[in-house]
Amino acid sequence: MRRIVLTVMVMALLASATIAHAASPVKVTIPFDFVVQGHVMPAGDYTIRNTNIYDPNAVQFDGGLGGKIANTIAGPLDLGQVGEKLIFENTGENRVLKSLVTPSGTFSFANVAVKSAKRERAVSAAGAGN
Repeated sequence: MRRIVLTVMVMALLASATIAHAASPVKVTIPFDFVVQGHVMPAGDYTIRNTNIYDPNAVQFDGGLGGKIANTIAGPLDLGQVGEKLIFENTGENRVLKSLVTPSGTFSFANVAVKSAKRERAVSAAGAGN
């Protein structure tokens, strides 16, 4: 009986931590276009929030010019680094969001390739001649 009560208490604590995390959106202004997991996002004001209380790694970026929305799945939350910042990598072509550091921990994002519009046009033009 004691073990069941302890298990229920641990599950309740985890659920409340997940819900508290989901209820704490991060508001940021990003002054440049950027990429998050293959989504090209325009500069602007963003609200970044968890969108699924059962999956704390489901992250939504909402805002920017034109109100663009990107839904992503971040890597596991790293509780070792906390604060409030965004970490970008400049690839030469794009600024790619690598990490989102929040008071709850750090989310990491995979570097998913973005197809360049120039490359897509070049490939379709080359394919049109065949």
